[in-house]
Order: sequence, then structure tokens, then C-alpha cells
Amino acid sequence: MVWQEFDELESAREKAIAAMRKIPLAPSPEEIKESSNCRQCRSYFYRQGPVCRHCKRRDSIETYLKKIWSCKEKRTMLFSLDDG
Repeated sequence: MVWQEFDELESAREKAIAAMRKIPLAPSPEEIKESSNCRQCRSYFYRQGPVCRHCKRRDSIETYLKKIWSCKEKRTMLFSLDDG
């Protein structure tokens, strides 16, 4: 069980790193246009376009962060059970 969670965490980490490596230093005009109409990060402007690349990348990074916290919480619970 622990090794399966470790493998899932490692897989999520690799996806997050790959997503971050794809982020260019300067966005292209296409990326700017895509982002300006994104229904996810521009919803407060009532945009209805497809989800932009940045939001898609953020999803894989957030998945990794959630897995980190999940593993940390489970480890804390295990140690508290050991204390009796």
C-alpha cells in the first residue's frame, strides 16, 4: 500500500515537472490569445473559450500538491496511531 502511494506520488511529480518545463519564458502571441479567452482563468470576465495551456499545466501541478498533502496526512495518522 505504501509503495503504491509512493509510485503514484512519483508519477504525479514527474508530470508536474514536465508541465513546468513546457512553460516558455515569454508567451507566444497564440498563448496570449488563448489565455485571454480561457473559460477557467478568465471566468471573471465571462470568457467561454477552451481551457488554456497554463490552466492545463496547473492541473497537473495541483494534482501533485494534493498527493503530497494526502501522503503527509496519512503518515501523520499512522504515527499518531503508534503513540497509542
